[in-house]
Amino acid sequence: MEILDTLVSREIAEISSATQTTIAHQWKMVVKANGREISPTYVKDVKIDRLYHKNFADELRVTAGFNFAELQYNVLPYKDTLEVIMTKIPMSSSVEPNVNINRNRTTNTYKAQLLNQNSQAIQGDHPLALAKDQAGREQIIDVVFQLYNPVIDVIRKKTFGTVFRQTSPLDAIGYVLTKLATSSTGEATNMIKGVNIDATFESVEREHIVVPHNTPLIQVPHVIDDVVGGTHPAQMRYYLQGNYWNLFPIFDHERFSRVFDTVTIIKIPKHRMPSVEKTYRWATNHLILLTTRGTTHQDNSESLQLNEGNGVRFVDANQMVDGLSQSGENKVSVDLKNNLTEVVYQPRADKSDMIMPAKVKVTDKYNKEYAELARKSGGFIQTIWEHANVDLLLPGMPVRYIFQDGNVTRELYGTLNAVETLDHNTNNTISNPRFVTMALLTIFVSNISPMKSKTATDSVSSSTTT
Repeated sequence: MEILDTLVSREIAEISSATQTTIAHQWKMVVKANGREISPTYVKDVKIDRLYHKNFADELRVTAGFNFAELQYNVLPYKDTLEVIMTKIPMSSSVEPNVNINRNRTTNTYKAQLLNQNSQAIQGDHPLALAKDQAGREQIIDVVFQLYNPVIDVIRKKTFGTVFRQTSPLDAIGYVLTKLATSSTGEATNMIKGVNIDATFESVEREHIVVPHNTPLIQVPHVIDDVVGGTHPAQMRYYLQGNYWNLFPIFDHERFSRVFDTVTIIKIPKHRMPSVEKTYRWATNHLILLTTRGTTHQDNSESLQLNEGNGVRFVDANQMVDGLSQSGENKVSVDLKNNLTEVVYQPRADKSDMIMPAKVKVTDKYNKEYAELARKSGGFIQTIWEHANVDLLLPGMPVRYIFQDGNVTRELYGTLNAVETLDHNTNNTISNPRFVTMALLTIFVSNISPMKSKTATDSVSSSTTT
């Protein structure tokens, strides 16, 4: 049975009939150098990497065309103080590049670094680099800028240390990220508005949390997480997206029904719906999108479990003080079952569980040990979303992945681990370009066999908002 003939076809029809969303845009770029504002001849492409599983902020790269003289004499000498203003201008849905005046433009100011900082003037080998007026006769050249949020520029240079008393780890992390991480530009678009904490975290007050002095500020949340033994059994991560920090678990594939903002991804076989423009819709607290190009699945969990174990064993450190042994009648007795903790994250089907001792044999950092088991409980799916609007995706968003298995529509659950985007000009014109976004989504999913995964029978959503 074709996937377009299944229950998924109803969702495809809803997306197709929904109000047209804005999928195209233009980019305006201004470089601020030594008090001057310099605009490139064109913007070639914009790439954003949101690696939620290992980074804490966006990696943004812009390739733009500059006059050789502008670059060598007005930009490159001031490479240590560059700022870039990027404005995203929405366009209509038609192929013709018409600016949509009904949609708001978004403007952001970034710190900027040139990826190639070599000076042709210093090298002295370029015939047109000997004088500014000669350099102006050179052709336009592509220049790559790496942009980053001014907040990141501030916090990566700071250190911190204190003792939090009568505070929960989540409150301590929130304080560090919101009170100490401030923008250097003072612009409202770069101000931190708060911290979004996933609903699956448990807030437990601690008598004291020690953060050693001279700890790099950006590492403080990791330090707090380690000191308290882990704030989540599926490993905590934090990420700055927009004006909010986000705290979320990265290896949890059981959150879909427990949090508000979720995404359902419907896999359409490659070449079945090529270049379709309507690929998503937004329902109440829920994004539904179609992936219409290539998809890969990589699962090393079986190898990890066979080599590293699917269970862990450790002695509870709290018992060392609160009852490791009992004394009486001139003897001391130790009951193993009361002091030894053994945990199996997922019992193996062949009943050959491999329970390995923890690296730290005596510990009270339970969630740190459980997080290692969670890491071995799944694999990764990478799939491509065309005509994407990645601003609707949140760090660590719970994912429902729907695919076709013969005559059966099945589903897997997971967590969004990364979003890598490319904004490219589909019109190939400088005067009036039309950019669209292609996104590579990386999802951590349960390692359950696709043939044994849950059959998708529930409707995806019941209401739509635009």
